[in-house]
Amino acid sequence: MDKVRSRLNTGCKRLFFWIPVMIGIMLFLTGSSPFLKYMDVDSSVFYTMGRAMADGKVPYRDLFDHKGWYVYFFNCLGALISPNNTIGLFVIECLFMLVNVYLIYLIVMLINDDLLRINMTISFTLFFFFNFITYQHGNLVETYGVTFQLISVYFVVKYYFSHETEHPPVYMLIHGACVAVMLGLRANLAAMWGPIAVLILWKLFANRKFKNAGANILLGMLGLILGFIPMLLYGACTHSLKDMFQQSILFNLAYADGGKHRFLSLFTSLKTAWVVYLAMISLGLVIFSRCILNFKVLYTACLLISLYSVALSGRNYGHYYEYLVPFLLPIIFAVSRIFSKVFSRKLQCAVIPSILLVTLMVSYPSKLHSYSYAQMQRYAQSVNEFSTLYKQKYSNRKTVLAVNNNAAIYNSFGVIPQEKYFYIPSISYSKFPEPTDSQVESILSGRNDIVVIKYRDYKKKKIFQMSKYDTQVKTYLKQNYTLVDENKYMEMYIKKE
Repeated sequence: MDKVRSRLNTGCKRLFFWIPVMIGIMLFLTGSSPFLKYMDVDSSVFYTMGRAMADGKVPYRDLFDHKGWYVYFFNCLGALISPNNTIGLFVIECLFMLVNVYLIYLIVMLINDDLLRINMTISFTLFFFFNFITYQHGNLVETYGVTFQLISVYFVVKYYFSHETEHPPVYMLIHGACVAVMLGLRANLAAMWGPIAVLILWKLFANRKFKNAGANILLGMLGLILGFIPMLLYGACTHSLKDMFQQSILFNLAYADGGKHRFLSLFTSLKTAWVVYLAMISLGLVIFSRCILNFKVLYTACLLISLYSVALSGRNYGHYYEYLVPFLLPIIFAVSRIFSKVFSRKLQCAVIPSILLVTLMVSYPSKLHSYSYAQMQRYAQSVNEFSTLYKQKYSNRKTVLAVNNNAAIYNSFGVIPQEKYFYIPSISYSKFPEPTDSQVESILSGRNDIVVIKYRDYKKKKIFQMSKYDTQVKTYLKQNYTLVDENKYMEMYIKKE
């Protein structure tokens, strides 16, 4: 115990300067920061769920979404810290990223204990963590999941590099807990742990370590139970277990396409294929390294099944590829090693802040990202404009409906959604009509004080996927509500007295 405490203290002292560095980077790159103040569409949904959870509403039962319980729980913690802004969420995200830095430190320490090389490796890793293609301002299931990936990576590397014939059961306990949390973020994120469990147990059985294998199985199951307990207890206490299972598991299974149309696109998409190709280079480095064969097989199996899991949804969103960033560690280690051999220590010291500066320059949302920057800024300005008007004149009206996928309105207004389908996910109406039907019914019922319409096509004034509701909704709003503000994205209606 004293040895563990000593190593922890040493690591904290060595990495103390990363605390202000990390906070500084995240101030410019994280959507929940008081400086950036922009959250991605999915991130806004998660924070709305977290705020509602902190306010007493129950995810799945009272509000619909199809991600795992843990992402709402992390957002709930942020909302409890600061109910009226996103500073609390920013604190939670900073804590996760600082844990990531510490885990990278521990992993590198297993290979090389030179502090300068460790810091260089951390700098390169952060460049990939924060890249604007996959990070997308944070607060996504993949960004939280990286922490639990790194925990398991550390214990896998520690085991294989120790060359022990027996596997410490406590490691499997930790792996099991990580699997449970990943399943509680999004089910397919647990993919990489399949090969970890199977290949470690296969090795133990092959070496006739039956007692050790049995202990690993038992503690792995215990880890799963411990990881599941918080969300299962919450679901049982709030009578939402059935809804939780239907929305976070069955719903996703129903609308995934099995990855059959997207696996090849992993290698051809101009925006995201670089992550996959870097992972392939990392795979080559591992295969041709001096690592033992079992580790090479494990890394290969974990990477391939993780690639397939990324393709499962049938979509090609950039943030899905954050899940692959831990697989880039071999190429990051190789680059750090080259730098340490080629450059003097003084130049290496200069490289570290240079990498961090490049990270900020490349990943800060600016006109460099012309494909998304303009749209992001215009939408954020529209939300802020409506929010200012609401807080100045209509803050006593709490029943707000934001039509379509527009959860940023709830967070900016500081209100809690009253409708279960508080947003419409990007799934065709023919496959999933309930959210659209529910929002239309809510508008026509007149129970909302404020209705904010986010158009799918503003020029054509198209609101929903199916045009059959558009005329009816527009007519009702014109007769019963007053248009108080509009812009190129949205219109804001106040119910007539």
